[in-house]
Amino acid sequence: MKKNLSTVDVQAESVSPQPTPVNAHCEAHTGSIFDAISQKLLVLLVFVLPFLFSWNGGVADEVVKRGVLAVGVTLAFLSWLVARLQDGTYDLPRSSIFIGALAALVAALAATFFSPVIRESLIGIGIEGGTLAMLLISFVVLFLTSIYARERKHLFQLYAALGASACVLLVVELFHVAFGVSFGGLLVTPSDNFLGKWNDLGLFFGLLLLLCQSGLQLFDLPGRSKVLLRVLLVLSTIVLFFVNLALAWILVGVLSLITVVYSHALRVKLGHLSTARPDRATFTSSAVLMVVLSILAVLGNSAINQYVLNPLQLGGVEVRPSWSSTVAIGKQTWSTNPLLGSGLNRFAREWNLHKPEGVNETVFWNTDFNAGVGLVPTFGITSGILGGIAWAFFLLAFLWVGFRSLFAQHSDHTQQSIRYLAFAGSLYLWLVAFFYVPDAVLWFLAFVFLALLVASQSSDGKAGVVAFQAGDDPRASFAATLVCIVLILIDLGGGYFLVRRYHSLYVYQKALSAYAQSGNLPQVEQALLTTIARDGSQDLYYRSLVDADLLKLNQILSQANTADKEALRAQFQAALSAAIAHATTATQLNSLNYQNWMSLARVYEAIVPLKIEGAYELARQTYAKAQSLYPTNPQIHMNFARLELAKGDKKAARKAIADALEVKTNYTEALFLISQMDYDEGNITGAIAGAEQVAVLAPQDVGVFFQLGFLKYLERDYGGAIEALERARLLNPNYSNAKYFLGLSYSMKGEQQKAIKEFEDIAALNPDNAEVKTILRNLKSGEAALAGIGAPANAPERRPSLPVTENSSTPKQP
Repeated sequence: MKKNLSTVDVQAESVSPQPTPVNAHCEAHTGSIFDAISQKLLVLLVFVLPFLFSWNGGVADEVVKRGVLAVGVTLAFLSWLVARLQDGTYDLPRSSIFIGALAALVAALAATFFSPVIRESLIGIGIEGGTLAMLLISFVVLFLTSIYARERKHLFQLYAALGASACVLLVVELFHVAFGVSFGGLLVTPSDNFLGKWNDLGLFFGLLLLLCQSGLQLFDLPGRSKVLLRVLLVLSTIVLFFVNLALAWILVGVLSLITVVYSHALRVKLGHLSTARPDRATFTSSAVLMVVLSILAVLGNSAINQYVLNPLQLGGVEVRPSWSSTVAIGKQTWSTNPLLGSGLNRFAREWNLHKPEGVNETVFWNTDFNAGVGLVPTFGITSGILGGIAWAFFLLAFLWVGFRSLFAQHSDHTQQSIRYLAFAGSLYLWLVAFFYVPDAVLWFLAFVFLALLVASQSSDGKAGVVAFQAGDDPRASFAATLVCIVLILIDLGGGYFLVRRYHSLYVYQKALSAYAQSGNLPQVEQALLTTIARDGSQDLYYRSLVDADLLKLNQILSQANTADKEALRAQFQAALSAAIAHATTATQLNSLNYQNWMSLARVYEAIVPLKIEGAYELARQTYAKAQSLYPTNPQIHMNFARLELAKGDKKAARKAIADALEVKTNYTEALFLISQMDYDEGNITGAIAGAEQVAVLAPQDVGVFFQLGFLKYLERDYGGAIEALERARLLNPNYSNAKYFLGLSYSMKGEQQKAIKEFEDIAALNPDNAEVKTILRNLKSGEAALAGIGAPANAPERRPSLPVTENSSTPKQP
């Protein structure tokens, strides 16, 4: 790795052996120790963010990346402010991009200030990509990087840091995919990586491929640098092939073609056609080859997935709303809140209210999407028409500056090539942000490359710079000092707040992970209380605490035969009061989140069987409130059905089940429950006859075949169950619950190998399901499938819920 780093440094120095500051102001800035600290922090973030990971398996890597990014940028801005207090010199780039960025930021501030839940729009749970806090951090990155990158030394440090980080990622992926190294259990599946989502990895190396291609095409480099770039180009292409994301291939192909054309035009213009002609022809041929390869990869996308990636188990589930769904949600949002939208980071709320028809028939019916088809369009929806106009102006300003820079009159071939490299990287990353929802790394790099473009515009002299010396005027000095001190205080306060917020989120995720492994309820309860003590503003933490309270209530009720009835009653009342209090607090923190009302309603529902006065009415009212916030959610209808069953009203329960099936015709949970009710009422023969009739009329309805197969399983007609459930599996190969009862039916027919195969498939889709693991052990040891599992699993007809959670390995776009 050290060899790679030194080679990158040689590449940088070969383009510009003597990094020269642009003007005296730039020299003053780079001479301050605090400026140096700010510079190094930005370079360090570019280097470390792509492969930064969480040592604790229960804490998401993305949370760690966002936390380090927030803290790092906060410290970098603080150092820059202190440096300005020291020298009183303010030397700022002048660009219409900053005007566009300011417009987008003002629109975001307005949308946040008038948001129904300001805290959610301001910072969310952990500075999600759609929050005001993440926008502020991103624009500070744009501001600081554009100041420092005017000096070529710092510019090449940024490129070297990115290249070195890519080398680390390549080495990690090589050892993980080729040799199965898990790095201490941090990388489990072949698609696991330190950068983030599998598609993000492909997009990152698409960027690296483009930069290497442009570097070879535009710069006259020494031998070692050429070799390094060629190696990185080939390896990036290999990674891109195995990720096989069409968007990445399209962007790489189009921009590679543009690079070839621009390189030729630039050399004609500056008279460099005679320089290194053989190499230039080679590089042009490789770029054209990349264009052809991109076209073939896009056309053969499905074939590559089927014959290469699926056998290697590469890829993963990643789904987001389509363009049509995003536009539909945007129209509904703007019709209700035209000027400022729903408020930042509140796309999920609009999705729940206006979800398009047909989505409920997919496996993503209960997914609360936090963004639309792309991150930039999502900002346009959540910040209204004002935000849409501001973002359009921002992007148009970027394109205007970028295209102007390509055709500017400049005699320095290196400087012109640097401009193109910054523009190409920016264009690639902003197209990614427009058509995709990138994680923190790609979003951060989009602003870094945009800053490099701004810096390349202001590096020719003072024409692109706004500069003044505060010490020349006492009034200006006083005003500038006052502003700096205020910003320092805001920066320190914001940094402290961010550290507490991320520490709370870290403790929270760690607590949930520990409970999943140990099942220690008192431990997770204490951890959640500690989290809330540090950050009591998150309704999510209270909902999780309610879940713990309900588990505690169930444990107390299971001890009903204990001798000390009074002590048990006191424990029950205390636990119930705590659950109600915690759920009520969640609704107060965010009254527009349907999940908070669902959580409170579940508490009331839990005590309905105990005949506690008013519990049924409160549960029904609370579920009705949740339903008003998410009218198309079939799960709420099912909760009504269970509530009616707890009360003993089977007629009302059937009505609620029918309502659920009207919203989602293939709702397995509803079919499962109504089959149980038919069985309990002795009407299973009629239910089977009705299901068979529907199956004839709707041969593609997977839900009907599941219901038919389950009913025949209950009737002990295992042959008939196998026939129906095999049809359900054919219609949906990853239908876990159909495979579950199909596997049990195989087992009852003595076909143990077929049963084992079904449960191995279920285990792959549901790796945390303990019951499935037990069944697999039983089958492989020759025991009965359900041996030792205990009620209600040994009597599936009396189960309170479905045995496994449905998952899908096939991404879809609702």
